[in-house]
Amino acid sequence: MNKVHDTYRTERAGKHFAYDGEKSLFIIWALPSKKLKFMVVLEDSSSNRGSTSSNINSSDYESDRKRLRRPYRSKAFDVEISFAAKFPMNSILSPSHGQSSQQFQDVIRVLHIILREHVAKSHFLYNNPRNFIPLGSGIRGCRSFNSSFRTTQGGLFLNMDVSSTLIIHTGPMLDFLLSNQNVTNIHGIDWDKARKMLKNLRIKASHTNAEWKITGLSERPCGEQKFLMKQRNEGSNGGEVIQTVEVVVYDYFVQHRNIRLDHSTNLPCINVGKSKLLVYIPLELCSLVFLQRI
Repeated sequence: MNKVHDTYRTERAGKHFAYDGEKSLFIIWALPSKKLKFMVVLEDSSSNRGSTSSNINSSDYESDRKRLRRPYRSKAFDVEISFAAKFPMNSILSPSHGQSSQQFQDVIRVLHIILREHVAKSHFLYNNPRNFIPLGSGIRGCRSFNSSFRTTQGGLFLNMDVSSTLIIHTGPMLDFLLSNQNVTNIHGIDWDKARKMLKNLRIKASHTNAEWKITGLSERPCGEQKFLMKQRNEGSNGGEVIQTVEVVVYDYFVQHRNIRLDHSTNLPCINVGKSKLLVYIPLELCSLVFLQRI
């Protein structure tokens, strides 16, 4: 809907709308017809997996390649907007007259959606140090505002409360684990605690610039953990022969991806992807993404 908002600015006469994230869209201007259709194109922004050896194709990492967003790859979507109902804003005056109606409740719901949309677009949660309170152990307090409309005998008023929530410190995965467990050496990390802490958090992999959700940690260290990889070789008759071989994760990144790993040999890998087709990523290539609540 943001793409519709930006692309069809002329058609909506430069006026804004509020979207509830599901099926409802609210506008203050009349539609030119009862049903409107738009076509938008979304371009993926994340980079692909990067180059690999021409005769290497990992079966485990093949799903990685398919799921990752690629630059300059786009998808077209048809968006249809149909007129549903009008909400008379003068029903806001009902409580001051000692009355309450379903229309009034609907209007309040619309106002809350508009307020939420405005707050989201205002981006008041910039990555500004003043908005964050360090609490130790890789945890920060994030200050923000909670806004809502309330009714009183005197009429409708806007209530704004200062609120806060706990979020994970953004940055390299190893730095977070050291801070979270209050240790100074990676060999002092309790991996059972780390496994519970990291599950379902989102990371960005530096070698692909793609985001993933953590599903767990590998059972063996990166220098021992293996996966099946399909390797293309030339057969004796000149044709192509595909063989499946076991490859160590560390060797795959160092030898086939030409990525330097300084600390990963004896550390577990981050597991991402489906349980039947896991993708293993060395810890030192992972960073926690911004604004993740505990």
